[in-house]
This record gives sequence, structure tokens and C-alpha cells, in this order.
Amino acid sequence: MTEYVVDNLENLELKKRSDIHWARKIWHMTSVFGMFIAYTFMPEKASFIVLGTAILLFLPMDFLRLRYPAFNDWIVHALKPIMRTSEIHKIAGTTYLLTGVGIVVFLFPRPIV
Repeated sequence: MTEYVVDNLENLELKKRSDIHWARKIWHMTSVFGMFIAYTFMPEKASFIVLGTAILLFLPMDFLRLRYPAFNDWIVHALKPIMRTSEIHKIAGTTYLLTGVGIVVFLFPRPIV
């Protein structure tokens, strides 16, 4: 089963790092702009809840998909429009983005962020 999943993912046509990847660019712009809007216009506590919820959803999902090949297969197929080939067996860019935003929001007061 594991060999099938690995072969299945390797043959999936995902974008490479060198490709212009419009769906991914739109995903990143939309998510970063959404975080900016939430943090700017929502009360501080509510924006922390939104960011915390996103972190609590994405981080475990990313680590679980790396541990369980069948779950990874499902996630990669579901997120095919925004995933790259280099992310099949590595942590996704969204995890780094959310972790970075979480650290900045936690360490610095709101006017600086």
C-alpha cells in the first residue's frame, strides 16, 4: 500500500519551484491579505483566535500527512492546485507562513506588527 501511495504521488503532475504557479500565488496573496484584514480590523482577542485556529488546523495536518502516506496522498490530491512537487514529502509553505506570523504576533505589540 505504501509503495502504491508513493508511486501515485510521484506521478502526480504538480508544479515545480521554477514554474509560474498562479493558483499558489493567489492562495498566498489571499491568505496573507486575509490575515492582515483580520489582524487590522478585528479586536485583538478575536484576531488571535482566528490565527490560533488556523495554526491548530494546518500544523498538525501537515505533520500528520508526512507521517501517514495514505493521508498525505489524500491531502496532496485535495490541494493539488496549490501544492508543489517539492512539498510532497516535506513541510508545506503554509506551515512556515503561519508559524512565522504566529511568532511575530506573539512577540511584538500590535502597533509594531
